[in-house]
Amino acid sequence: MKRISVRARLVAATLAVTLVGVVAVGATSWHRLGSALVEREDRQLERVYEQQAVNCIVNAATVERALTCEPATQQDEQQEQAPPRPGAPPRRNDLQLPPGGWMAAYDSDGTQLVERRSPSQDLGSDQTLVPDADVLMDLAGRGPTSIHVRGQHVRVVSVESETGVVAVGVPLESVDATLDSLVRIVAGAAIVAMVLGLVLAMLLVTRGLRGLRRIASQADEIVHDEHLGRRLDGEDGPQELSTLASALNSMLDRLDRLFEQRRRSEQRLARFVSNASHELRTPITAIRGHAQLLVREPERIDAADRARTLERIDAQAGHLSALVDDLLDLARLDEDAAPSREHVDVTRVLRDCVASAAGRDANRTYELEVADDVEANVDRLQLVRAVDNLLANARLHTPESSTIRVEARRIEDALELIVDDDGPGIDEEQIARATDRFWRAASTRSAGTPGTGLGLGLVRAIAQAHGGTLELSRSARGGLRVRLVLAGA
Repeated sequence: MKRISVRARLVAATLAVTLVGVVAVGATSWHRLGSALVEREDRQLERVYEQQAVNCIVNAATVERALTCEPATQQDEQQEQAPPRPGAPPRRNDLQLPPGGWMAAYDSDGTQLVERRSPSQDLGSDQTLVPDADVLMDLAGRGPTSIHVRGQHVRVVSVESETGVVAVGVPLESVDATLDSLVRIVAGAAIVAMVLGLVLAMLLVTRGLRGLRRIASQADEIVHDEHLGRRLDGEDGPQELSTLASALNSMLDRLDRLFEQRRRSEQRLARFVSNASHELRTPITAIRGHAQLLVREPERIDAADRARTLERIDAQAGHLSALVDDLLDLARLDEDAAPSREHVDVTRVLRDCVASAAGRDANRTYELEVADDVEANVDRLQLVRAVDNLLANARLHTPESSTIRVEARRIEDALELIVDDDGPGIDEEQIARATDRFWRAASTRSAGTPGTGLGLGLVRAIAQAHGGTLELSRSARGGLRVRLVLAGA
């Protein structure tokens, strides 16, 4: 099914509204004009009843008296010209009928007593617009009524008299002709209005949709050129186009950011894969070299060298195992899995972590500053992993005899952990990259300091999983200060 365009719909709607408006105006005009014309005829009929000749017939007590009310005949010209005598019946000239009108009187048996026609009524004697007596008797007392007599529209007023009915009528031929002319005028006006409305609607709709076509064309160019940095014009135009252009530009901004994030994510993934491959290759190569030495030349290696070689294999295997564990933890955190929060005694966890670090490293001093009742709703395993990584990072990058201090407190609905040391620290440029995965300072690489470069990156991922943050800065004691905030605790 072919879809109707917006342009066609708007034009059709405009024409429909125009047609309805013209028809409504025409119908209202036709009704009001018709009512006014009919009211004019009704007033003429009422004035007929006010005349003396008609009143005489209506009020006559007997048929004989009604017959005496008939005006004088045309044959008695002298009597016709003479002034009427007091008490004499009205003359023909006394009865004034509207153009084309008539007056008729019938007794109760339906016998016609009087019938008078307007001189302008040119119908023959065998053709009259006077209805039958039965019709006039049915209409008696109803007031002015429109009926059809012998195919013509007639307005009739029938009044009961002492002897029967007296009716006065007038044809509505002129009224009908006037209304027919009005209908033709309205029809012509409707045609003209429709044509003008069509032309005007086409012009206005075409001009109004010009901005939409321009926006659609620019959007097609953006799609084909794959240039999401370009924006649509029209934000300073009419309100509707401005709203549409602003919405589309906002969408393009979001898409641009998403694609930029995707590009950066792909770059980080490429660097991650490259760094991971390098970090994995180093221990695997070392393990393979030591193993080949033991397998290919066993007779040339004495017991002491064999023991040292096995120790190196075990150390490299441990390093490889730790690297794989870190990679697995990062992969789980990257899946945006919600942490398994539980009620944790933070004070006890920190004491255990600090005691374990101090037990493995007797050359450094570890200080813990925490209240006895610090508790939080966090993932226990991730909290332990984050604290262990921060302590290990401080231990690896500070000289012996350094002091490493751990602080913990509740801040509103979050848990704040701070680990700082008095070591050499790192500069601002290195601080900005310290949480990048597999990143290690050149000095630590050249010095052969152990580590994978995933420690702080893993802590940052844990902070983000808890809706928190990880901040690095220079310590007041000269070393590195790491602030970890776990929200929702």
